[in-house]
Amino acid sequence: MKAIVAYSHQLLKDIVQHGDIVIDATCGNGNDTIFLSGLVGKFGKVYAFDIQKQAIAKTKILLEKNNINNVELIEDGHEKVTHYIVNQPIAGGHI
Repeated sequence: MKAIVAYSHQLLKDIVQHGDIVIDATCGNGNDTIFLSGLVGKFGKVYAFDIQKQAIAKTKILLEKNNINNVELIEDGHEKVTHYIVNQPIAGGHI
């Protein structure tokens, strides 16, 4: 499993740039959210979705602990992304 995560992180490093806007479709425990936050940098933005209140809470604690402020947590399903993000260029696409 570690090899898959490392591979996906490498692919993201090749695509995502500082200043990009990206989506974390399921923030879970927050580790990938933090990874994406680092890729987009202080001028970028991560919209992190999860339907589970506990996942949002865990991610929020992790973000605060790491002094990260370029993430917006959204307690809802990622299929509703267009309800929250309007006319924003997303890395690798557009919403």
